[in-house]
Amino acid sequence: MHGALMARGRFLFMLLVLLVLLVMQGCRKAAPAPRALNGIIDLQHWNFEKQGTITPDGYWEMYWMQLYVPPDFIKQLPPPALVSIPGNWNTISIGDSLLPGQGYATYRLRTIGMPQGLMAIRMPDAYSAYRLWINGVPVASNGRVGTTAAMEIAALRPLIRTFDSRQENEIVIQVSNYLQHKGGLGITPEIGTVDQIMQNWSASQAFTVFLAGMLLILALYHLLIFFTTRHDYNPLWFAFLCLFIAARSLSTAERILNNMFPAIPASIITRVEYASVFGGVTLFACFIQGLIPKDFPAAVSKVLMVAGLVQLALFCLTPVIFFSSILTVFQLWAVCQLVYLVVVIATATAKKRQGAKAMMVVIIITLIVGVNDILYARSVVDTTFALPLAVPGLLIIQAYFIAHRIGHSLHAVEKLSNELNSANQELENKVVDRTAALITEKGKTEELLLNILPAETAAELKEKGFAVPRTYSLVTVMFIKLTRIASDQTGADGVLSMTEIGDCFNELDHIIARHQLEKVKTIGDVYLCVSGLPVPILRHAEHTIAAAKDMLLMIQERKAGRQAQGLVAFDVKIGISSGPVVAGIVGSKKFAFDIWGDTVNTAARMQQHSEVGRINISGLMHKIMRNTDGLEYRGKLEAKNKGMIDMYYAR
Repeated sequence: MHGALMARGRFLFMLLVLLVLLVMQGCRKAAPAPRALNGIIDLQHWNFEKQGTITPDGYWEMYWMQLYVPPDFIKQLPPPALVSIPGNWNTISIGDSLLPGQGYATYRLRTIGMPQGLMAIRMPDAYSAYRLWINGVPVASNGRVGTTAAMEIAALRPLIRTFDSRQENEIVIQVSNYLQHKGGLGITPEIGTVDQIMQNWSASQAFTVFLAGMLLILALYHLLIFFTTRHDYNPLWFAFLCLFIAARSLSTAERILNNMFPAIPASIITRVEYASVFGGVTLFACFIQGLIPKDFPAAVSKVLMVAGLVQLALFCLTPVIFFSSILTVFQLWAVCQLVYLVVVIATATAKKRQGAKAMMVVIIITLIVGVNDILYARSVVDTTFALPLAVPGLLIIQAYFIAHRIGHSLHAVEKLSNELNSANQELENKVVDRTAALITEKGKTEELLLNILPAETAAELKEKGFAVPRTYSLVTVMFIKLTRIASDQTGADGVLSMTEIGDCFNELDHIIARHQLEKVKTIGDVYLCVSGLPVPILRHAEHTIAAAKDMLLMIQERKAGRQAQGLVAFDVKIGISSGPVVAGIVGSKKFAFDIWGDTVNTAARMQQHSEVGRINISGLMHKIMRNTDGLEYRGKLEAKNKGMIDMYYAR
């Protein structure tokens, strides 16, 4: 067991190293592309068909606090500022001071050497509203551009539009921002053929939806675990963490949340975007504390939770312009939390806590990704948001710990099983000793034999001291399986179920006695009986079906009564088949009457393929019945180790 866990740990470590490489690869840009210089980008040597789409990064013209339209550029205009795109205008200096985050501007870029014909542009959202013209034609708009906060309507929704490309194209974008602290073109538009833009958009949406769906399923699963156990809060933290990451995935990039609910204001989307990422860091810390509580003080965890609640309150209750202006504080706090987690996990690793090494790899990845995303958001590095690439690492580590816990539990179960086997052996020895004393009481012995053996077999055993197994050429075998009905009594123990099973089996004993069937044995919640042995009878198949119908009626009546009282109740599945069997006694100390043969296996398969409240019979039984009017043909169904078998329902 220990070796298997070590092997699993090494495999996980290799997998996470591969994830690091993938994250690094995802953060790298593609082959070098032309850049805009002095508001012009030369694409004469760029082959869209072979080299793909292009984001015209570089230096664009910007006219601060001016909203020009394409015809204005025919006139003599003041000289523009040349600004780096992508980038927020907060980082731009005009004169001796940086531009404020709130305001408006016009961006302009000219392209030369583009292919002529229908092309497409994918315009990401710009903080916080924009209008786009290409070659003097209005192409797209998001919200309403305004010169004051009252005039602006902010909107955050990426758009794809087509345009007629020329050898030389002019792109004009008006942008205004009165929503949050940073404004401008933080993300460069993407230009390419229509097919390329649509394929990239579809792939991005598919990945986001897949990731969000997977996270929502994991969240639901762990919420159910938490509400089932209640004593362990770790599943709850992980569920909330998955929900936060899913919310961020849906509120950023393709802004799927906004596309699903267009009426949601941009301010709400922005709050979800920030709250999900910074709140997620705190939830991640709480999750780690639950995994290594001995090295992560509970007091620190409480401080982190209080700080996280304060953050959420700021994101929910204060204006966007306020909390976005102190974003650096939140970012530094997030990095501090991650660094603290590194220290805690390093301590756990030094103490050789189980799973600590794997956690160390994941937390380092998370720290690298977090720092990358912060620097990218602040336009310090030219990479991309790497959080979506790192999320699978967190899911892998959670799966690893679940597997580890299961393995540890199996080891404990194995140990307990050995102890139980020893106790059972000791108990069996005591039973043998007491049975030897009971053998002297002949009357009780005979009564006991008649309870566990057919009368004919018991008589043969008393007379000869043994019973010879016998072959019966044609009998009918029936399996009855009780299935517990789900109820609100999730805490009901096994004693209640076993008591009801015993009561049901007592009723089955009376029914088979009325219909001349012989009880063979019970296995847990399964009752096995047979018609046509040890004394052969005519029409044993019809007797068995009549008994089965009485059993269904009895179980249904009990179920209705017990469900009305809120008690444990059972349903039933019945399978029947006819054919030859061998019957005899198993064992020499604890006598047990049993039957063997392919007919028994077939009857068991009939029960397995039956539905609740139905009687399923085999094709062979159908052939020997004189009256088949009450049978419903189901067709040939695949049965384990039996191939295709004709099956019928008895009505």
